[in-house]
Amino acid sequence: MRIVINRCFGGFSLSDKAKQWLIDNKNWSVTSWLDGNYKDRDADLVDNTTTDTMPTSIFGRYSMARHDQYEDDFRNNPDLIACIDAIGPEKASGSCAQLEIVQIPDGTDYTIEEYDGLEHIAEKHRTWS
Repeated sequence: MRIVINRCFGGFSLSDKAKQWLIDNKNWSVTSWLDGNYKDRDADLVDNTTTDTMPTSIFGRYSMARHDQYEDDFRNNPDLIACIDAIGPEKASGSCAQLEIVQIPDGTDYTIEEYDGLEHIAEKHRTWS
């Protein structure tokens, strides 16, 4: 199983180039932000140029709408993996990110752990306190 993690302090984020690749090659949909709501609630991305509440300089042109980029199931998303394979981790990495694809055995019950944005994959274990 291939999983995308961030390998530097800062935090996981995708570049606008990666998001544009997902739009162009995987048909990810884009919505606008109108009156405090997404125009299309099923869209994958929000175009931040359609609102004053999400400055483009901070978030880039697009931000996530439907996907939670911090959830484990997004990190092994086939579209995300294909994007990084196609354009490379350097071009896919957003601000303060250094994305890397890590291979772990299929079927592993894993979690992504982080400290100040620097991530690693750990196998889940039972714990009690």
